[in-house]
Amino acid sequence: RSSDLTPNKKKDKGTYHICSLNNSVLAENGMQYMNCCSLESDWIYFHPDASGRVIHVGPNQINVLRLKEIQDITHQRCVTEDFVIVANREDKENSLVTVTASGRVVKRRFKQLDDDPEQETFKIVDYEDELDLLTVVAVKQTESEGRAHIGFYCNETGALMKSMVL
Repeated sequence: RSSDLTPNKKKDKGTYHICSLNNSVLAENGMQYMNCCSLESDWIYFHPDASGRVIHVGPNQINVLRLKEIQDITHQRCVTEDFVIVANREDKENSLVTVTASGRVVKRRFKQLDDDPEQETFKIVDYEDELDLLTVVAVKQTESEGRAHIGFYCNETGALMKSMVL
């Protein structure tokens, strides 16, 4: 492998640097940051299909990134987006002010988290090599119970092939 994923430091939580193993030079577009507000941090790893790609997973988005060699510069790499898988979420209008049944006005001090249990959230991403599929487990909490489903995505295009409720 010609690249390295640096572990994130506490102050740079959610920021990853994709660098060359040879000379530790940051790849073009090599700083990866997923703008998400969640209790669990995003994670990043080399794609297990030996393609040299990188998978960056957040609570509501999966970025599959490709490392390409820049034509004019020897041993310099560029990070490009191969495809993105986005969670199927309801676009709720979350008012920061709520009025209770008794007429009391309550102000919320924070926005909804990206890993809110009432919204679809990615929990597991795995690669099935015999079928060349990415398998993604997503969970969502309903009023009375939790629900999970598994999605099978084309490893080359990111297109959803099949989805099943677990």
